Amino acid sequence: MRRIFYALISLTILLFVGCNRTPKASIPDLKISTNGSDILVSKGSYEWSNNVGLFTKETINADSESPEQIAETIDGNEVNPQSELTLDFSEKPNNVKVIAWGDSKDTTYTYTDDKIIVPNEKGIYIYEVFGEWNQGYVSYTIKIIVTNE
Repeated sequence: MRRIFYALISLTILLFVGCNRTPKASIPDLKISTNGSDILVSKGSYEWSNNVGLFTKETINADSESPEQIAETIDGNEVNPQSELTLDFSEKPNNVKVIAWGDSKDTTYTYTDDKIIVPNEKGIYIYEVFGEWNQGYVSYTIKIIVTNE
């Protein structure tokens, strides 16, 4: 009888200690590169949920400026026309959308298999990479400067 009593007490303590532990929000990172060079990525708005107990979920919301406003604060990266940008997420998203902003809204670009092919025309292009996971979403902004070769 004592063994069962001590086992129940131990299990109860273990459950309380384990359930009160708050995990660190692990918001995925995005690395973008082209021809071995890294592209500057700026994290924007996100919403991320974590389980903090058996029945408790914590959601973190972070609002930021629009990708156009974020792009005004970063230098951007110069690339050649038709360069291929490779997207590498620290955690694979369920869905990815790439949205052109600013003057590049109506510009044609190609996005397939975690790659963006920038336009052939010289100019400044602002892209928002929007990733969705089971825990939430994250917006990333990049500024690309297509130069003549």
